[in-house]
Amino acid sequence: MTKAPIRNQSDFIESASVTALMRSLLSNESNFLKNPDYLAKYFVTEKWGIFLEDIENSKKILSDRVPGCMNYHLVRTKQFDEFLLNWTKKNNCGQIILLGAGLDSRSIRFHQNLSNFDIYELDLYSMLEYKQNIIKKNNFLCKSNFVPINFGVDNILDIFKKNNIKSNQPTFILWEGVTYFLEENTVKEILADFNSFFEEELTITFDYAYKDYIDGNLNFFGAKELNRELQNIGEPHIFGIDPNDVNSFVNNLNYVIYEHFTANDLENKFLNNSFNIHGFHGILNLVKI
Repeated sequence: MTKAPIRNQSDFIESASVTALMRSLLSNESNFLKNPDYLAKYFVTEKWGIFLEDIENSKKILSDRVPGCMNYHLVRTKQFDEFLLNWTKKNNCGQIILLGAGLDSRSIRFHQNLSNFDIYELDLYSMLEYKQNIIKKNNFLCKSNFVPINFGVDNILDIFKKNNIKSNQPTFILWEGVTYFLEENTVKEILADFNSFFEEELTITFDYAYKDYIDGNLNFFGAKELNRELQNIGEPHIFGIDPNDVNSFVNNLNYVIYEHFTANDLENKFLNNSFNIHGFHGILNLVKI
């Protein structure tokens, strides 16, 4: 089994900036191809910022270099936005945890919607530092509590307790673009720890890679190209779930599936099957049993 790279709190995750870039490139569209993350452009690092100088040309270049990637980030952003906002409508208060928050802008974009909730963004120290500097520089309204964590090294429940994350409040955990970079045991341990820690209603949503792709099947649309790019930046995908076996996976961890979208489902829902996305990712929305 491939091991996850050993991270330090000073590391900066390149794929987080690529994610911000992919969101940015479609944020000015005027139709259903518009990515709702209109703030993503502020978080793209200098290394990747050159692609924002000529957006139309960059879209053509990156569509060839990593086919399906921009559209996957489009549908992923929309689906996670939907999950988050639907949860806040059902709850008057509670906690929202952005786990492996990266350069996520939801705490800023939805600042008004989240005014009654405690928000925690967890990631490596360097990621959070970079993000806070951007927020401060642009005077963005944001009430997040920024909590450093190194997955696979730190005990996540100790981090919760040290930072006053409560066990007795309704909690929504958004875990975007992270699980497939972690080892299987780490993913399972985190989900099990959450189940034992939280006493009230708990909802967790995350995206996952298909196990078949992780095991070497690169015949999915965009798989060869994305695998190459991730290997080049030293951030390979190493964990996946069989989309036909997700019930078993989550039930064994004492969760039930509230909603599940495969790659085909997402493409049909948001793009009417008219534009390709990566064909090897799905999104789960779980509730604690």
